[in-house]
Amino acid sequence: WSGSEAEGYTLGFQIRQGYKLVRDVVYVFKVHVTNGIVEQGSPVLTLRSEGRHVFSAQELTKPSNDVLGVVGGSQPLLLVAPGFIVKSIGQNQPLANAVNTLTLTLQMNCNLPEGSWITVKGLVGTATPSGPLSVASGGSFAPDGDWTNGDGSLVLYVNRHSNTSTSVIVSFVVRNPAESQSAVSVSIMGVAETGVMDSVVATSSLSSVGETVFGVPFGSNPLGIIQPGFSKAVIVQRNPLATGYNTLVVTLRTNSDVAADSQLVIHGLTGTVTQDGFIGVESDAGVLSTLGGWKRVQGELSVTVVGAGLLSGV
Repeated sequence: WSGSEAEGYTLGFQIRQGYKLVRDVVYVFKVHVTNGIVEQGSPVLTLRSEGRHVFSAQELTKPSNDVLGVVGGSQPLLLVAPGFIVKSIGQNQPLANAVNTLTLTLQMNCNLPEGSWITVKGLVGTATPSGPLSVASGGSFAPDGDWTNGDGSLVLYVNRHSNTSTSVIVSFVVRNPAESQSAVSVSIMGVAETGVMDSVVATSSLSSVGETVFGVPFGSNPLGIIQPGFSKAVIVQRNPLATGYNTLVVTLRTNSDVAADSQLVIHGLTGTVTQDGFIGVESDAGVLSTLGGWKRVQGELSVTVVGAGLLSGV
């Protein structure tokens, strides 16, 4: 092995004493090298013979087949730095204390061999304890990843020769924190198992779409959490005179959508003579049930959300 980076390198072999290459016999041999760290196209390769029998340099044929999802990856010393060309993350639940499904969309510029792994990091603030975490990936990764609560990291293990050069959807479930928090910055890195020397997948940031979820702007951003509540809650009455018929009017606005079948409960409406049972309820656009459960002693009215539910900010 001789030469320089500027002039190119030469790999020399010597035929063993007492042996020779016989005409029209096919010989196959292999050597092991460590690839460089810089991407490059396959260089021009030539073969020549020196010594008693001199063969002039002849360019080697390089069949172009895909290897590990890299187009033309069979061409010698064509080098590609493994990395992600698609890498995004989203969530389906921005409300505190709720169960939240986080979804990764990943695509690499190569396939990952079995034994490779990927780490997603920065998912801090969850109430999910450290330990094995179930992962759904269509078989691309092992069914359990290693979750560490402290730094919010999840290690995903390639289940078999994974076709990560096409889009892969990975989802897993965590419990949201009890308190509000801003969305977190999430990164991803990994190691491609290639033998004695593995290939490192450099750390990069995951993107987020920032869609509205349950009426929460940017609610799809990872672990951006709010406390669901009322941004407006006002109640007035129409008649303050004793023994008279009275109408109570409640005006509400929420900071997130409230789904159908949820219950709204007003407590403390004491001092009436209306007996326990059901009382009529009128609401804009029919978003509440027409009857509410009433408890006189507690002064409690319970009403069911119906239809499309209550919409955030309306």
